[in-house]
Amino acid sequence: MFDLPVETSNQRKAYRGFVKKIKGEGFVILQKSIYTKLLVNSGSLDSEMKFIKKSVPKEGIVSVLSITEKQFQTIENIIGEFTDQVISSDVRYVEL
Repeated sequence: MFDLPVETSNQRKAYRGFVKKIKGEGFVILQKSIYTKLLVNSGSLDSEMKFIKKSVPKEGIVSVLSITEKQFQTIENIIGEFTDQVISSDVRYVEL
């Protein structure tokens, strides 16, 4: 997850470059400025950490949170107002 400044054209260029690099490395967007990647072992994590440290722009903050696949599965996405209504349908999309 990261918070990079985008006030000047150089900062925006650095932001776009960083996002392009991490996407090229296989990271996928989870939320705005939060990217995720599944790694198979701690050796892969070490390698990715080196890549990220090498790729970080000079300005801004990049934070890395390492969690297990089991912990990742417990993420709950709550959207809008809470409701206890259950959507029971085989339709694969929701029209708004």
